[in-house]
Amino acid sequence: MKKYLIPILLLFTILACEKDEAVTLKDKCLINEAIIHGVKYKYVYDKQYRLKEIKQISPVAFSTLNYKLEYDGKGNIIKYSRFNNDGDLLDYFTYEYNSADQLVKRNVFRQWDGHLTYWYSNLFEYNTKGQLIKMYDDRFTNTYSYLEENKILITSNDELFNSIEVEYDNKINPLYAISPYFSMIRDDYERISLDLLIANNILKVVIKNKNGQIVEQYVKSHNYNSKGYPELSTYSSLINSSIGLGPDTISYICGD
Repeated sequence: MKKYLIPILLLFTILACEKDEAVTLKDKCLINEAIIHGVKYKYVYDKQYRLKEIKQISPVAFSTLNYKLEYDGKGNIIKYSRFNNDGDLLDYFTYEYNSADQLVKRNVFRQWDGHLTYWYSNLFEYNTKGQLIKMYDDRFTNTYSYLEENKILITSNDELFNSIEVEYDNKINPLYAISPYFSMIRDDYERISLDLLIANNILKVVIKNKNGQIVEQYVKSHNYNSKGYPELSTYSSLINSSIGLGPDTISYICGD
């Protein structure tokens, strides 16, 4: 977690896939289509309903970003690559898992002097319940405490903040439906950069500095479909009344 505030850009899009006789969605939903602040994306799945590609389909410009994912034989995401509209590879991430298929390492490769080079790695640790309790690299360490059933406290040695308290609902996070680790694979689903392993949607975020002062506070509201997935979300700051984002509209393809 390098910054506690990033521009909101949710990559929600059209699902394009063929029905596979051996694999069904059952009672699960996958992101189908969304238009977020005028930007539209397309999520492309394979026959096993694994997310393979994310395409920005409008507006199309030089800044258009497209993403591709690769998996191992167990269905774990092992590579996530970002491309510009010309198909040039901009950067990529690789992922390593332990024997329990828990994500334990994220390697970052970025452009440097015209070449893609290794940048840094994040390491992840879990408790016996499978909950994320620590994320660290050679610069930052974030620890995760589970305060209540629907609250997490993140503490950090990051110079920008000391703690983030996250409150979430009891409904289904659509990224978690794609992969339990998808929110950790990429960190731009939420308004702030969070590495979270939760199956639910964020409702409130309170960020404090090292002096214990609240420096930012966001609330997020959702309308849900009949299966409990958010269809419409709005964001607002309780500190800066001029900041208000959304509504974001999302549609899904769902199993029976």
